Amino acid sequence: MEQGRVLLLDDDKEILETCGEVLSSQGFEISPFHEPAAALEALATGHQTDVILADFRMPQMNGLQFLERVQELNIAAPLIMFTGVADKELAIKALNSGCHFLLEKPVRNQELIHYTAQAVAYGRRENISSRLLHASQELIGLLRNLSSVYESRFAQAEQIISQNKGTGQTQSAEIQGYLKNIAQGISIQTEIQNASELVEALSQEHADLVSRLFSRSP
Repeated sequence: MEQGRVLLLDDDKEILETCGEVLSSQGFEISPFHEPAAALEALATGHQTDVILADFRMPQMNGLQFLERVQELNIAAPLIMFTGVADKELAIKALNSGCHFLLEKPVRNQELIHYTAQAVAYGRRENISSRLLHASQELIGLLRNLSSVYESRFAQAEQIISQNKGTGQTQSAEIQGYLKNIAQGISIQTEIQNASELVEALSQEHADLVSRLFSRSP
């Protein structure tokens, strides 16, 4: 699995280049921006990223304002913020507002790599958790539907047996309906099998990511 896509935002072009090179050397795909407005425009128009790394102190807006704009766009990617000592109070407010982590400048390369990888794993874990929940709910719905089909099938069978007992006659319309009901049940069983396999695959992927998330060290 690739390391992940990183949107890197810093008005200091030297820091932008240095951090980009460090992360690129570890296999991350870097999208650099030196203006918050440009980064927000890219995100608003469909730019995909697994994690956002942004400086707190920027000319157009601070990190807290940038975080709020990202949240307004319903971007689920975790956001890591670079902060200086003077930014600590507002940066902590950003942390309480949904920022994933704070990295104090000057950022050490190993910390940058570690926390970026951790944020990517965390974001993917949350994405898989959401998909797993949806797949599980779909599976439950299919099972309930199948149960309803079986109940109807048994009721039809009992009716056919009751009506034909001792007469030797068959009610073709009722039998056709019964057979159609069986076919519907088989179709639902196939959907249940597919949904079960998806739930199992997502569960394994979730477990693997959780293992990666907690096995890394800075």
